[in-house]
Parts: sequence; C-alpha cells; structure tokens
Amino acid sequence: MIHPSSLIPVKQPTSEDIQRFFPVHMQPAKTYAVDALDGEIIKLNQNESPYDWPLEIKERVCKKLLSQSWNTYPPPYPLQLEHHIANLCGVEKGSVLAVPGSSRLLDILMSYLGLAHKSRWVILSPSFALYEHLAQSMGLKYIHWPLESDFSFSLDTLPSLCSGDVVLLATPNNPTGTQLSYDMLNNLVSRYPEVLWVCDSAYYEYSDQPYEKLLKQHSNLVIMKTFSKSFGAAGLRFGYLLAAKPYIERLRVGLLPFSFNHLSLLAIEEVLSDPHILESFQSHSRTVTCEREKMYQNIKDISLRNPFDITPSKANFLFLYWQDFTECKKVYETLKKDNILARMFTHDPTIKASMRVSIGTPQHNELFVKSLSRIYSP
Repeated sequence: MIHPSSLIPVKQPTSEDIQRFFPVHMQPAKTYAVDALDGEIIKLNQNESPYDWPLEIKERVCKKLLSQSWNTYPPPYPLQLEHHIANLCGVEKGSVLAVPGSSRLLDILMSYLGLAHKSRWVILSPSFALYEHLAQSMGLKYIHWPLESDFSFSLDTLPSLCSGDVVLLATPNNPTGTQLSYDMLNNLVSRYPEVLWVCDSAYYEYSDQPYEKLLKQHSNLVIMKTFSKSFGAAGLRFGYLLAAKPYIERLRVGLLPFSFNHLSLLAIEEVLSDPHILESFQSHSRTVTCEREKMYQNIKDISLRNPFDITPSKANFLFLYWQDFTECKKVYETLKKDNILARMFTHDPTIKASMRVSIGTPQHNELFVKSLSRIYSP
C-alpha cells in the first residue's frame, strides 16, 4: 500500500475547463443514497425479492464458475441466453436484447433515441426517478404525462404527441403500483403508430396484465424486463428488452461487447435451464402477491381512521401517502426506530409526503403492520 503522504495530488480544473469539456446541463451527480440502520433490520425500501436463491442452486452455479477460466472474456453477447429468454417470454428468436441491468438499457435507449435522434420524451409523473434524472443529465427534451390524483393512468392527462416522440412509462408504475391496462395500451399504440412506446415492466410478474401479445400487432412497442425482482437476482444485474428485430439490432450497437461477467451469465443460464427453479420463483411471486393483498387490506383498515391513504397495487410494494409531509416524516422515523426501513420520496414535490413499502416475508409484513398500528393507536 502507498503511504498517504506519497499519493500524487491531482490538479483540479478551472470552471472554464469544466465548461469547455462538459455541457452546461451536466451538473455534478448526486450520490444515490439509501438509508441504513445498524443491527438487524427489516428492509422494505428497495423492492427486492424477500427470497434469496437456495444454497443448492448457488453451489451449482459456483461449481460451474470455478471451472471457468477467469483470465478469458465471456462471449461478446449472450445470444444463447437471449434465445432461452425468448422461449420464456413466448416471442420469436431475435426479439430479445440482454443487458447487464435494466438501468443500462435505459441509458442505451435514451442515448440513442434522445441524444442521437433528438426524439422528444414523454415521461410518466410521478414515476421511477431514474427516468427524469437520465433525461436531465443528457439534456434531453422531455415533458410529463401526469397521473390522476388517485395515481391512475388517464388519457385526459396525456399531452399532445408528435411523430417520433418516445413515451416512457413504468407499468406497474414505481412507486405508485398502479397499472396501465392491456386494453388502454393497445388503444394507445394503435392510435399513435408513429410514437414509440417504451414499457418498463420490471414488476409484471406480480400483475395480471402481460403485454407480450401486443408485440405481434404493433412494431412501435418495446418492453423492458428484469431478473432483479421476482427472480431474486438483483445482485446479478441482468435485464432484457423485447422488441422487433430491427430495433434489437440497432440498440445492440449501444451495448459494448463483453459487458457481462461469467457469474451472471452462468446464474441466469442455470435458472432458465431448470423448470423446477422457474416454478419456485413463480411460487414466490404468487406468495408475494397474496401477501400484498393481505397487507393492503390491513393498512387500508388503519388508514380509514387516520390521515393517510394507500393505493391498490399490482407490484411487489404498496404506496402510502399523506397530505402533510411532517406527519409522513414522523411515521417514517418511528418505523426506523423499530428497525423497519421503508422509502420516502422527498426529491419529488408531487409525492413528497409519501412512502413506498416493499412486500417482505410474511413475518416482516406483519411487523410493519403492527408498528404502523402502534403509531396510530388511540
């Protein structure tokens, strides 16, 4: 190790240098921060699956990983895995683009369609904060599609669309849990064939509205998905896009070769090649969905007597909202004292007095409800 006194000091640029090399809209990034607590916590703040992979599966993957040569690159692109994913989703080969995390997919889409092609973006509001963050950091032209006061989707609030626009929406939506119906999406992509509709369906396994069949009728639809949620693989960073072949071929240009590592490729391959593992993940999704409905009803009962409300959800989380920010903050901090972490949204003025609660294990969900009941006990 080099002694601190021997470290080379790096000369800092002048403000003129920064402006010369970086666009004005590209301000210093705010570090993504997640609250942390000491000791044993109930982590309900990041929409992760409450179920880890069985040790047996991890050991099988690790055994295969040990047999790999770590000094060699993986395949440039995981084409074979993309074929397996196509079968899983029921679409033809060539219609899948795998990426190391769906956040990278957003980066590719916005870079190529926003920066290169100068498309205007229409972003749902409120929604996943990364959408607007990327649009701002890239200096893209964008406008909002506001949700209704009950956080439902509405054609009445949809702005006027132009040829070449790109509409980006999460459905089920994060953080509200509300969902665009299959019929409404079908209506939109039919009505606006010269608009590209990008559906982030990270939570679709917890809903009853899969959109894949619409790909047969509409080439102006692309669907983003991930293995991070219902497959419990957030730590492996593996997502994918479903779209028409010409779109896949063009977007692949934005994905650098050798972007994946051996571990993530082997792990996802293990899952897709074993129907018993797939069934176990589907079973977990059904459990989470049942827990969500039970938890929703319990929290709804509490809200009827107290100053907050909750939206019905089609994702693996619930969305609670208050009229008063101070009251919301008080509940959040009290939950933290009980070692329960939820998620507040102070960055977004439209939902500042709100909280998103991920669905955890049945035991963790029960503890959350009990803690909320104590906060509002007479």
